[in-house]
Amino acid sequence: MIYSRLIKHEQFIRYCVVGLINTLVTLGVIFVCMKLFKISYVYSNAIGYIAGVINSYVLNKLWTFNSSNSVAKEFVRFVAVFIICYGIQLVVLLLMTELLDLKVVLSQVIAMIVYTFINFLANKYFVYT
Repeated sequence: MIYSRLIKHEQFIRYCVVGLINTLVTLGVIFVCMKLFKISYVYSNAIGYIAGVINSYVLNKLWTFNSSNSVAKEFVRFVAVFIICYGIQLVVLLLMTELLDLKVVLSQVIAMIVYTFINFLANKYFVYT
């Protein structure tokens, strides 16, 4: 019982570490695309999240959850969760920048927080079960 709780606690810590790494990868790619390559913030956002989703799946599968589930089934679920969460994140981003006229950088960070929270719950209860 105690060992089981420690493992769950360790998984949560690992998930948070992967989330931090993934956030850095995603934001890094977004801002490099926007600033260095002068790609629009919408396309930069998409490119950043694609890089992030690949990073996230690999690290969570191998390190966080040490999953032995079928890659095909699990990845389909992972991608489905990503698409839904990304759609929500993109709507938040567009509302923040276009409707509320917030700066793009602030909007990206707020939208990413929304994405992270929803994505964590979906992965925990749907993907890696």
